[in-house]
Amino acid sequence: MNDCCAATAWPTRRRELPDVLRLVADSRTRPYHSPHDMALWRELAVIAADARPDDPASLARIRLPLLRRILEAEWGVPALRDELALAMLRAEDRLIAVDPEMRDVLRRVVLTLRRLY
Repeated sequence: MNDCCAATAWPTRRRELPDVLRLVADSRTRPYHSPHDMALWRELAVIAADARPDDPASLARIRLPLLRRILEAEWGVPALRDELALAMLRAEDRLIAVDPEMRDVLRRVVLTLRRLY
């Protein structure tokens, strides 16, 4: 097996970063169905705790840390060292930066996490 692909033993059940953000943003309750999600959401709440939902600069500061934590939770620790996964992370970060709909999702994530935690 060549070195470039050896680290890409990705989990078979993984969600895309925007899908996780939308799930959190649109949630009315904590994710009681999944201990994995509960732990992740608590960690996201800590990251987002000081963010101001209506301040674009504040949201921009937490955007990448939130995405990194989701990437690690969904794709595993090796993803944080994988060039393809990191390229995906950077692309999602740029998308949120320029897409008004995704910026609103991020704002709603902060509001939801504050309400639930």
